[in-house]
Amino acid sequence: MNRQGLGIKVIHWGLVSQALIALSLVAWEVVNGPATFTLLQGIIGGLDLKFALRLDALSTVLFAMISVLGAVISQYSLRYLDGEPRQGYFYKNLLFTVLSVSLLVLSSNLVMFFVAWCLSSAGLHNLLLFYRERPAAVLAARKKMLISRLGDFFLLAGFIVTYKVFGSFDFDQIFALGADQGFGNANSSMISVAGVFLVLGAIAKSAQFPLHFWLPETMETPTPVSALMHAGIINAGGFLMIRMSPVLTHAELPHLLLTIAGAVTAVYGALVMITQNDIKKKLAYSTISQMGLMIFACGLGAYSIALFHIIAHSFYKAYAFLSTGDLIIESKKSALRPASFGLGYSLLATGLAIAVLAAGVNYQGGTHVAYFTYAGLLLIALMQCVVTLPAENFSRLRFYGSIAGLLALATAIYAVIETYVGSRMATIVADTLDATTLTSPTFIASAVALVIFGTGFYLAGQIYNADREWSRRLYMRLWNGDYFSQKSTHLLTAIWPA
Repeated sequence: MNRQGLGIKVIHWGLVSQALIALSLVAWEVVNGPATFTLLQGIIGGLDLKFALRLDALSTVLFAMISVLGAVISQYSLRYLDGEPRQGYFYKNLLFTVLSVSLLVLSSNLVMFFVAWCLSSAGLHNLLLFYRERPAAVLAARKKMLISRLGDFFLLAGFIVTYKVFGSFDFDQIFALGADQGFGNANSSMISVAGVFLVLGAIAKSAQFPLHFWLPETMETPTPVSALMHAGIINAGGFLMIRMSPVLTHAELPHLLLTIAGAVTAVYGALVMITQNDIKKKLAYSTISQMGLMIFACGLGAYSIALFHIIAHSFYKAYAFLSTGDLIIESKKSALRPASFGLGYSLLATGLAIAVLAAGVNYQGGTHVAYFTYAGLLLIALMQCVVTLPAENFSRLRFYGSIAGLLALATAIYAVIETYVGSRMATIVADTLDATTLTSPTFIASAVALVIFGTGFYLAGQIYNADREWSRRLYMRLWNGDYFSQKSTHLLTAIWPA
């Protein structure tokens, strides 16, 4: 075995060992409860800084998820990249990136979080340049780098304002003050400013519209890089919102921005996805849409749903990228053909969803309106499934029975997880937002979001069965990603030739 092969083996078994340690920490946290371990501490420039690991229900679960995915991707890459001259380069940067993201979720203070945030971007940038001789790979990496620096700026601004308000970098102290309703009310305007900056940072990091265009262009990288990026790093924006939720609970404007931005991104990504005939681009726009749903859940204040979404989507998307060949075969088998949804049916679905939302305002003083909003969204999705027709040789009874069975199973699983996660996360994340009247900003933003989803419901059917001039034009625009790629490429190459 040569030197590179030995190094790869060492890194691989290091990642496997990290996965085992991470799973052990989940069990440790369940038994012992949350704790913070300080490894280094000192005063630099008059600031009390420390390197410490925060172990709680949120960080340990996500650390385990990241570590397991890293080990699986490493195992897959042993064979996938076998014979590649730069396989060692991949493994070094895979280790660096996995460790950076792990440090991000285990961070105990704002400084550590920001440093890990930047390090994870640097690791991903190097992985995107695996084939640095390909101009398309270089161009995509540069677009990602520019969007990431924009996100870094917003995050830094948000953390500076947060420090000014709370007078500390440590999450423990920040969250303790955040739990004080009087302190939150007295500083609500500055917390709102910090929250808006943090939201913009999350939007940039998690490829939200209109800062999404770089993600579908990163297909020049090896499949394991795509799996790592779509299953792990892209979730950082959602994790930022969940981690900072005790601060955001005192600010309404950031949640309204998250709700609308998430809804627009989810619908846009889904519409573009159904027009693509390249499996990897389909998966890329699927990720954009799913990140929109995650951000949407954060906007509702349903942070436990957002966490569940992160975990479920990460494992699904890693599997999807690592088995793209099988996905092509399966897609040909199913041959689903959505019907052309009429405007009346779409309006009915949207109206029923808003009615469910309105019912949530009158239930227990509107304290659970976030879950009613999500139920309205699922109602729209269910009505879309009802009019989705299987192929002629596919049993309709089996098709609809499968939908009903999977829906019941998913609801049961979610109920169990939500009960457990909700109790574990009660002291870590904020409660869902209240909407006590039909004129409250939370209700209005949620209703607007459901209208956006309902519009996407209608457009999906029109695009699948493009039999009108406007629908054919829309299909072509979406097939080209609304020309974001071409316009951004033209602008970037003019000032920074690849």
